[in-house]
Amino acid sequence: MRVKNGRTESIGASAGLTCAPGKNGSVDLDLLPGFATPGPLRERLSGLVLAGAKTATFDLYDSARLDPAGVPAPGSHWTMHDSTDRPLAVLRTETVEILRLAEVTFAMADLEGESFISAESWRRAHEDYWAPFVEQLRAQTDDPAWSLTNDTLVVFETFTLVERLAAADEGRYPVVELTVPLTDQEIAASDLYELDTVGIEELALAADRVTLRAGFSSDDAAARAERWVWANHPDWRPRFEVIVGDDWLDAWREHFTPVQVGSLLIVPDWDGARAEADDHTAEVQRLLLDPKRAWGTGAHASTALVLGALQSPSLSLDGARVLDVGCGSGILAIAALLLGASTARGIDVDRSAIAVTTENARRNGVADRCSAEWVPLDAITETFDVVCANILAPVLIEMAGDLQRVTTEGGTILLAGLIDEQLDSVLCAFDRCESVEIRTDDAWRGIVLRRASA
Repeated sequence: MRVKNGRTESIGASAGLTCAPGKNGSVDLDLLPGFATPGPLRERLSGLVLAGAKTATFDLYDSARLDPAGVPAPGSHWTMHDSTDRPLAVLRTETVEILRLAEVTFAMADLEGESFISAESWRRAHEDYWAPFVEQLRAQTDDPAWSLTNDTLVVFETFTLVERLAAADEGRYPVVELTVPLTDQEIAASDLYELDTVGIEELALAADRVTLRAGFSSDDAAARAERWVWANHPDWRPRFEVIVGDDWLDAWREHFTPVQVGSLLIVPDWDGARAEADDHTAEVQRLLLDPKRAWGTGAHASTALVLGALQSPSLSLDGARVLDVGCGSGILAIAALLLGASTARGIDVDRSAIAVTTENARRNGVADRCSAEWVPLDAITETFDVVCANILAPVLIEMAGDLQRVTTEGGTILLAGLIDEQLDSVLCAFDRCESVEIRTDDAWRGIVLRRASA
């Protein structure tokens, strides 16, 4: 799909512009245009190109006719720019073909890389996209009857990625967003981790559906994940996007306010954030927290379930040694120490979580009793009186053997990150434990287990 350049007023100038080579045969990037209207669409299409998923684009023939420079000749080079006008890559046009709208095949549409499931879905999307330009084309062609029909001519252009430029890997975050039934949330999360997501964010929760955003380490990984989900779960409506800049990673701070769970008050700890905690006059134990970009603010139900379980009458933390598996911000390990544990050890596969946990332990005065390491669970050899794991049901099941192994006989395991439909399968996996308590927070469930004695 070709879109308006943003540098010119003509419709057609966009994806490519024929230009002369620079010195020594290199492409003079200053002579080349941007690609797509600045904003999410440009980032999405650019990401698909960088991932190798998009190797073609379409333009309306009349747009191209009005601005011939907008469609390059085969063999010409041009650049693709992001929304801040940084050049991301050098591309080369391979073929240019003019055909009727009715002649566009699915094979052609699929080269656009936008996960169309048929030629019909391609056409609907493009008709919707081109509709706002109809009046402009009528005026420019001096044809008040101009409209999109089967006989409308389009330009089909294929291209290849010649060179990836430095900006393509700086400050760009590829993600896949999908909306799933609440009952499928853990299945979706498990699938996304199998597809190598580096993290999942819950964007919105409706009555029976949740919107998830999964981050990936590269455009290619995100594009492959989107296509896999389309092929296996089309009802989840996955959408590959690229977010530019770091601001969105910290946007959650605006919504992080003090959270009270039992006798614990989780207080955001950065300039201007502590004041709201002064409204809490009840006797509480304050836990100062700056999660930065690690998981765990206390606001999510699964975290609150473990925080509540740490204060359960069925559990004594006095002098206990605690292991927090997937420690994130360190909130659970630190809470255990503030509630009476003697030591706490956090482990995580996310390196950033280790520094964040260490910093939060320091701000709560427990750094001498709290450690955090980037180490897998199966490498842990010592045992602990209390083991916390707020992860995902499929991961809990996979880790069940090791979670029980590192728990002392008679010790306690606190699990969260699952929904009601997953309770039985999780309980079955922990065959060396007895269930002490099932805790509930809306759709989420937490389990308190006691490790059986030999």
